[in-house]
Amino acid sequence: MITTDLRPLDVVTGIAPDAVARLLTQSPDFVFERLDPHSRHPVQTHLGFAADVQQIAEGTADSIFATLRSSLPAQAPHNGVVPQGATGGVMALIGYEPLAAQSRHPEEPTPAAILLRAGTLVTLDHGSGKAWIRSEGGDAPESILDALRGKGSINLAQAPAQPLEWTPAIMEEAFDAVARLAQSDMAPGRPLEGAVLSVRLTAPGHRDPVRSYSKLREINPSTYMFLLQTSEIQAWGATSLGLARMQSGTYLAETDGATRPYEDESFVWAPTAKEIAEYDVVVGALRDALGPLTDAEGLTFASEMEERRFFKLAHLFAAFTGRLAAGRDAADLVGALSPHGAAVGYHRQPALDAIEAAETTPRGPFAGTVAFFGSDGSVDSCAFTRSMWQTAQGLFVHAGAKVVPDSIPVEEYRECVLKTRALRECAEL
Repeated sequence: MITTDLRPLDVVTGIAPDAVARLLTQSPDFVFERLDPHSRHPVQTHLGFAADVQQIAEGTADSIFATLRSSLPAQAPHNGVVPQGATGGVMALIGYEPLAAQSRHPEEPTPAAILLRAGTLVTLDHGSGKAWIRSEGGDAPESILDALRGKGSINLAQAPAQPLEWTPAIMEEAFDAVARLAQSDMAPGRPLEGAVLSVRLTAPGHRDPVRSYSKLREINPSTYMFLLQTSEIQAWGATSLGLARMQSGTYLAETDGATRPYEDESFVWAPTAKEIAEYDVVVGALRDALGPLTDAEGLTFASEMEERRFFKLAHLFAAFTGRLAAGRDAADLVGALSPHGAAVGYHRQPALDAIEAAETTPRGPFAGTVAFFGSDGSVDSCAFTRSMWQTAQGLFVHAGAKVVPDSIPVEEYRECVLKTRALRECAEL
């Protein structure tokens, strides 16, 4: 167990409205942001600098979460005085294959998991206009204090790059065939009621992750936004699919139940039977995952069929609240929800099996989990969807769509491609 002292945190009041944009010029190793899903105004942001990086090449979900627990700094439980996670923590990216208990493809260039612990952690609480800084090296760096106070200029411009040429790993006709095969095993009440099938697009080349992320924040702000970078992999995204957040044992977990493209804001959504079936599939998956972790008070609906809109796609969301049962922790909560039911389908194991049979391209980070685990026992987490990553092999985007018995596979394929559009546009800078 790594221990740290409990020295007072540096507090900056009256932070600049564009403080996050300014802090991005300082090249953070990770960023984890939660925004209000309706106003798109930021709620809380963690930024890590001078991070200690641990890449786990291979491993099971159990071994990865065990390593994560041992990496968390030892701190007192959250006391309500400072924001959750502000006293320290670990930023984690855990790939799909270990979470789904599937074999990793030998050519997949990304590790099974990445854990980052910041030397300097900056936590912004946007509602109060305050920032808390925890620096293991002593005082907070002056450049970070200046950025928080709005001093200096913001300059992330760069020369235009050559346009990227994106190639899908599966074409529409082939997707149609594998989706129809999966549909042949689906029906309400059967073990497989729906599965999320996906499409990966790849482009040769390289992009500056901080500049691309900054652009993504401008054109497609979503409920969760994140950036992490090591010497071997850089990843960034803007996803509407939150997983769970928890403080002092009480959690809120949500799921995205159905999607519908729309052209303009005059669109009024009356969900079809097929869309309601999609919604029911993922709500069932979320309830099944949370039940064994929750205390005797059980689950409570926080919201049902809540419509949210992101980048010309309307979504139906549901959320549950509850308290963890005795002996359970944040890693148990995130592990039970990963990979997220909205990125897999229902029932869980038949859906995982259908994905493995239908998809020849590894998912890697896609449909995995991104989370900030606080040393105070808190967690804030989301699914790795609507996200991009790059390695020495190039740039990757990957998106999925729910296939249920009434789905038209070609339309689901096109939805997958549409979901990657904001990411591809931000990469063009």
